[in-house]
Amino acid sequence: MLVALFRAWGEPAAINFAELYTSLQAKVISAQESPLVTIDATRLFEVQQFCSMTNHSWDAFSLMSAKRTWSRLPADVQTIVSKNFDRSALDQRADMIKQEAGLRTALGAKGLKFHDIKVELFREKLAAAGYYTQWKDKFGVEAWKLLEQYAGALT
Repeated sequence: MLVALFRAWGEPAAINFAELYTSLQAKVISAQESPLVTIDATRLFEVQQFCSMTNHSWDAFSLMSAKRTWSRLPADVQTIVSKNFDRSALDQRADMIKQEAGLRTALGAKGLKFHDIKVELFREKLAAAGYYTQWKDKFGVEAWKLLEQYAGALT
């Protein structure tokens, strides 16, 4: 999905993460896509000047169970587990928002210049490149409606 997304702006290059720092340093590539925590932890701010805040993707940690195993648990245990995992997911998201805000300030102090993009323009470019149509077709109408319920109209 990310390769298709970045194709809207040109031809993306897939770089092994272990080679990312030196690829940016040697100008083999002109940009990279990572969350702020990764930019900070791997010191990418040393070899990149700018950071566009696109909010183009969101990664989640998924907790799964085999249906057969889950169904063996008593209903009250399923309720407790579900309630606590849901609460923990919301707590983790709130922690990430706080961490991102602090990292933006810290990375700015280290010289990284931030650019907040206009989401509408970003989405228009993706729509013109056929990105949304491609993924709507792959995921199906029902999944797409759920996505648009949270992201707003995309197609």
